[in-house]
Amino acid sequence: MSLYINSPGYFTRAYGIDEDVYKLCAAISKQIDIPRYTDSLDTIGITPIIAPQSLTDDGMWKEERRVSTASRMASISLRMDYEAYLNGNASQRQAMMLEHILRALQIVKTRLKDRFDYKSLEQDILQVSKHFL
Repeated sequence: MSLYINSPGYFTRAYGIDEDVYKLCAAISKQIDIPRYTDSLDTIGITPIIAPQSLTDDGMWKEERRVSTASRMASISLRMDYEAYLNGNASQRQAMMLEHILRALQIVKTRLKDRFDYKSLEQDILQVSKHFL
C-alpha cells in the first residue's frame, strides 16, 4: 500500500468518519501500489479538504500540490465542495471522493508527465471502485 487517502480535513473533525467513504478509500489504498505506475515515486498522499468556504477564505485548510522525485513522494491536498458533500447521500459522497482522488492523481501526472502511467492507475482505481458505486 503506497497510496494514502487521508480523512477529509475539517469534515472528519466536525462530523466524524463517513464509513461508506472510508471503506471506498481503504479499498483503493489497499489495492494500489504506486511503484507499479511510476519509477519516480514510492508514495502518494491525498488529503481532501472539505470545509466551509469561510474557513478556507480565512487561510485555514490550505491546498497543497507537492510532488518530489528527490524524496520520492507526493502530497496533494485539494478542496472539495463542502455544501455538496455535506448534503450528499452515501453514493454521492463516494462518487465525489472518487472524482477527487482522480483529480489529485492528474496533478501528479501533470508534474511527472510520461514517467507516470495515469491511464492504468485510473483504470485500476475504477475497477476497485465499481464494487462501491
